[in-house]
Amino acid sequence: MARKPARKTPFTQRAKHTDSVVVDHAGVDAHLARIFSSLAKILLRHGYGYGRVSQLAKLAFVNAARELTEHSGGKPSIARIATVTGLTRLEVSRLMRVNQRELAPEYAHLNRATRVANGWRSDALFVDKSGRPKPLLLKAGNGGFWHLVRKYSGDIPARAMLLEMKRLGMIQTRSNKTVTLVRDAPAMPRTAVATVRAISPWVDLLAETQRTSQSFNLTSSAQQTRISFDSVPQLLAAMRELETRRRSFINGIEQLAKSQKTNGKLELAISVAVAAAQPLARSKKKPCEI
Repeated sequence: MARKPARKTPFTQRAKHTDSVVVDHAGVDAHLARIFSSLAKILLRHGYGYGRVSQLAKLAFVNAARELTEHSGGKPSIARIATVTGLTRLEVSRLMRVNQRELAPEYAHLNRATRVANGWRSDALFVDKSGRPKPLLLKAGNGGFWHLVRKYSGDIPARAMLLEMKRLGMIQTRSNKTVTLVRDAPAMPRTAVATVRAISPWVDLLAETQRTSQSFNLTSSAQQTRISFDSVPQLLAAMRELETRRRSFINGIEQLAKSQKTNGKLELAISVAVAAAQPLARSKKKPCEI
């Protein structure tokens, strides 16, 4: 009796003529959802809205599609990039005119709070004779804060916008029931910038590894250790010692690389990350996360 061919499931299939395995997108979605969730917690805490991230993501996809098309020997036309990314040709055309390192001016106020602040600074109805934002009454009516929010925030209620702009440190409320603009954009603390900056080299490395490797088994692991200290000087001394050991470890790997006198075609890329943070502690102890 002839044996029936093995049934291919939608989850894992062997691709023809390659060593790769085609995996269902749900597996990728789960990890991307975890990554995006963590980034959203960092960004939203400091007023970095979805609209700006969305434009950056679209721009990244357009640039990646352009590079992919060029590497395959094709011409990176608008139609080709739209086909690869799933964006419309109009979106691709607009994004291709945007500087790779900087969003275009029309994308600068995609956060709802910054749009309100921008209207507050530029609309003649809400500025004084010197062109500075006026203190606005917290009530309905022309020229008040409720009117400003209704005009520039879209469908966001004025009370919700008031609470959000206060949380971001953009406004101050006065005892005479007025509100004053303090800054026209949320402040992004150095810790948040440092966090995002620390992530980017790893993503770059993984993207390059995936592009250049035909077949590999990439793994990752993370282990967290908590150490308690009696004083800040002790904690700082431990962090300096940790950095010294990290450098020593890297130097040992570099010495090993120099000792390998070969012209072989195989290459091993090694990356090491050490992160130390001093979070706010609920108890009197201040644990150091490593």
